[in-house]
Amino acid sequence: MRPDSLVADVDTACSLTRQYIADHSAIMRDAAKPLVLEEFGYPRDGMTYTPGSPTEGRDAFYAYVFSLIRDSGMIQGCNFWGWGGLAVPAHDNWLPWDDYTGDPAQEAQGLNSVFAADSSTINIIQTYTEQLTK
Repeated sequence: MRPDSLVADVDTACSLTRQYIADHSAIMRDAAKPLVLEEFGYPRDGMTYTPGSPTEGRDAFYAYVFSLIRDSGMIQGCNFWGWGGLAVPAHDNWLPWDDYTGDPAQEAQGLNSVFAADSSTINIIQTYTEQLTK
C-alpha cells in the first residue's frame, strides 16, 4: 500500500479482512475449532512512526475488525498488534537500548504500535472491549 493511500484504501482493507476471516471461519467451523484472530493491525497514516501521529485509517480498521468480532459470531478471541505503551522510537529500526515499541526489530519502530498517546485508538479498543466482555 502506498503511504498516501492508507486512509483512502481502508475500505478495501476491511473488505479483504472480512473475506479472510470468513474463509478461515468456515475452515475452523468444519474442524469444530474456535477461531482466534491472533494478531491484527494497520499502519499509522502516512506511514509515520511517532506517538501521537495521525491514526485515522487505523481507527477505522480497528473499529471494523472489532465490530466483526462483536457481531459476526465467527471469532472467539483476538489480539491487536501491538502495544507500544510509553515507548518513544529512537530509530527507524530497533537498536540495543531503544525502547521496545511492539514492532519487530526489523520493522519501522512505531508503524504498527498503539501508543499510550493514541487516545482515539485506545478509545476504540476500550469501547469494544467493554461490549465484548458483557
